[in-house]
Amino acid sequence: MINKQAKMHIRQLGLNKNQIAALNEYEQLLLKWQKSINLIAPSTITDIWMRHIIDSAQLFSLLDRDKPCSLLDLGSGGGFPALVIAILDKYADSNVGNIKVTCVESAQKKCAFLKDVSRRLGLGVNVENMRIEAFSKILDSESSSVNHNASRETYGLNEAHKFDYITARALASLDNLLGYSAAFFADKVSTIYFLKGQDIDKELTQATKCWHIDYELTDSQTHEFGKIIKITNFYAKS
Repeated sequence: MINKQAKMHIRQLGLNKNQIAALNEYEQLLLKWQKSINLIAPSTITDIWMRHIIDSAQLFSLLDRDKPCSLLDLGSGGGFPALVIAILDKYADSNVGNIKVTCVESAQKKCAFLKDVSRRLGLGVNVENMRIEAFSKILDSESSSVNHNASRETYGLNEAHKFDYITARALASLDNLLGYSAAFFADKVSTIYFLKGQDIDKELTQATKCWHIDYELTDSQTHEFGKIIKITNFYAKS
């Protein structure tokens, strides 16, 4: 349900009628599937728009859609932020369909949900039902071959055979997320956006013990203590 607070954020984000209608359909599909599988925390069901949809939508304006790009969402679960970004891109007023979204999710039932939403809304999202580590091995195998066309066409990889954007929400600690992301990240080509909570300072303290990280923090529009961390470069400390 779109409450007064959500309507305010919808105006601030500049969402059009088609985007809102598609997000409403997504919400209804999520509620339908939620009855049989746990896609979101039950305590957030009454406030899906603010807790999940708007929270994810705030990343959309941060992406450069002037040219085709690829986005990898790690541990997509119920589709946040991946499906929200794909919907906003599909039903945007300009540069429609410039983001090629790939979801990696290990739970088979959640993948079935992601595929159902993508099919019904015509999103063309790639859904990979496997662990993140397994997916990286598949791409490594394809990229090591003479012909790179298969993986580049399927996933929209950039010139470095990596993803342009990597996202994750409510998946793991920053330290672990960087470990997952390393195989998909290209220095000065890729950008990471992670939606994090109030423990981001602790996570950064822990992560910087093992990683050098170039990052920026901005306040979340939807959570008082939430942060968006943008990472433009990182590498393991020796």
